[in-house]
Amino acid sequence: MVIARLGTVRPEGWCLHHLDTHLFQQIEQCMTQFNNLERACASLYHIANHMPQGVDQVTIAELCYKYTKRWAQEVLTNEAKEQLVKVKRTYLRCATFNILHQYGLGVPCYLKLASAPEELMVTLYEDPSIIMRDRGALQYCPDVNEAVRQLAALHNVDLFNFWQDQLKARLNPEVGVGGNFLDESTLNINTVLESSMRHPDLDDENLIRACYMLGLFDSHTSANYLITLVFDNSEERLGSGVRLRALQCLVATIEEDLLQKLTCRTIADIMEHQKCLIFMSQLDALGMFYSEQFQQCNKVDLIKVLWSRHGRSYPALMLIAQLCLHYKMFQREIWEPLLTQMVRELESVLPQLNEQFHILSLSSCIQAWNKILLTPFLSVVPPLTDKQEAACFSSLMLLQCCPIVSTIDLRQIEVACTHLERPDLLAMVVPFIKAQLHCNH
Repeated sequence: MVIARLGTVRPEGWCLHHLDTHLFQQIEQCMTQFNNLERACASLYHIANHMPQGVDQVTIAELCYKYTKRWAQEVLTNEAKEQLVKVKRTYLRCATFNILHQYGLGVPCYLKLASAPEELMVTLYEDPSIIMRDRGALQYCPDVNEAVRQLAALHNVDLFNFWQDQLKARLNPEVGVGGNFLDESTLNINTVLESSMRHPDLDDENLIRACYMLGLFDSHTSANYLITLVFDNSEERLGSGVRLRALQCLVATIEEDLLQKLTCRTIADIMEHQKCLIFMSQLDALGMFYSEQFQQCNKVDLIKVLWSRHGRSYPALMLIAQLCLHYKMFQREIWEPLLTQMVRELESVLPQLNEQFHILSLSSCIQAWNKILLTPFLSVVPPLTDKQEAACFSSLMLLQCCPIVSTIDLRQIEVACTHLERPDLLAMVVPFIKAQLHCNH
């Protein structure tokens, strides 16, 4: 009769509201009249398995679990224990389905993981909506954090331990990557730091997901946990890359005033710490683990070690240049071989050496300036592609800040511009050619 009565209002899909509240009150009252708990359990189990899918099914499954647990505790038989396991599994599956549907996550890829709650919770944080939400591409975003909270409560998962483990996993940089700061476009670390404090670079999807996961707990709990990861030296097992990414999340999610209050540090101190973490994470990626010794180590000796071990490695060259620029190490014996080895980095490095007159006279520096200014014009034929045109224009813009124009072979650029039939490009170099001719005469 119960099933027939519910069948008259059977909805399509998962129903998130009760179809007949009065009926369930009657069912529960009816169960209290059973003298035989085994029969009561069997009746409820039958009803639960034939209910319309939705919150009503969860209600009956939970009631069935409650009675089966009482029965199993009374009779202590293997049959009762086995039935309890089966009933509990049914209840947890139905309740898990309901949570997923309730928060707009009731899709097959998640529903199939209903019997593996921790795997499901991990997988939910891969939901595309988290990234799209961050980029403002969705009007409605499922509340993954709340769904995970309820799943943890349902399945008795230690939510805090789960959260810690998942945050650390998200904060762990990819193998062989020490961070995403040092490339040819970001060789001025002070500029990078100032920018990252105002607008943290969270293009890394794992960092976006980590920032979202922080919402699983209140802001003070989240901030204090990240602060421990970043600044607590007792966490020796954490690599510099993890600490750096934790600091990125901290900066991205906490207002500056609160950040200073919670860390008991000024923004300048935090930036200094971030600077060290950037360098340390890059060293980690090269297999050189300095940990907290980095701040005290002799930077010239560090450069020598880097050069001897990784002198021909692109990441090492980038790091050597950055260390030299940041710590103002402008010894000729360092820069002579460094400029000779560099290729992609030159465009960012050379302008930062404009005031180092003892370096500007080095043959390697003169060759480097000629290389970056002339290369875009060599072996090009009309018409220029967009990429080639951008490279030529960039070269001519760089020419404006070249401190040793008199040493540049501008004749090659002039010939190339004429061959390309680009008087606009030629017009940018003519004043420098005239200045060269004037100096030579």
